[in-house]
Amino acid sequence: MDRSPAQVVPKWHYPAEVAAILGYGLSKVKLKIATGELRSVKDGKYRRILPE
Repeated sequence: MDRSPAQVVPKWHYPAEVAAILGYGLSKVKLKIATGELRSVKDGKYRRILPE
């Protein structure tokens, strides 16, 4: 049986990753989280953002 290695795709993103993906600055991403334009969850002391 030929098995290829499974790819691990992150389910949640950090704000810095989202800023790089969208081409925004980190402060703009944090502002969008605060205003509700980006949905996020609090994971301990960190924020995680859905890839949608």
